[in-house]
Amino acid sequence: MPSQKFEKDHQDTVHDVAMDYYGKSLATASSDSTIKNSSAVSLSTKD
Repeated sequence: MPSQKFEKDHQDTVHDVAMDYYGKSLATASSDSTIKNSSAVSLSTKD
């Protein structure tokens, strides 16, 4: 699977990413001890 870069306002390395079953919400967990939740409006890969 190709990697993707996305900005999530974390202050340190993002270690985990999870998407809900319907692909509408995205959660990220970071070494800065934060979890960010966001709407996954458009995620696509570029070849």
